[in-house]
Amino acid sequence: MPTYSFRCARGDTFDVLIPMPELRSTWTCPTCSQPSTRVYGAPALARLGSSRHRAADLAASSAERPHVVRRPAAAGSTGNAADRSPTARRPGFPALPRP
Repeated sequence: MPTYSFRCARGDTFDVLIPMPELRSTWTCPTCSQPSTRVYGAPALARLGSSRHRAADLAASSAERPHVVRRPAAAGSTGNAADRSPTARRPGFPALPRP
């Protein structure tokens, strides 16, 4: 939920946490009960690190053109064959159909 800042005629500043549809151009000051106008500030922007930026780019590019795998990679093709654990067949689960 967004936070909006307001300032009354006396100069008191306060924040209001309300949903966007309930926002009004003036708000009553909780201290002096006078109408207050909205104070505009800089948006809260954050900069992503390089690894998060690459991950966001990869996710965005795969949304349009996902990489389709037709069969498992060969044992020595990726260099990570030692990291893979062997797949055991479980009798309770039937094998998936292969094209």
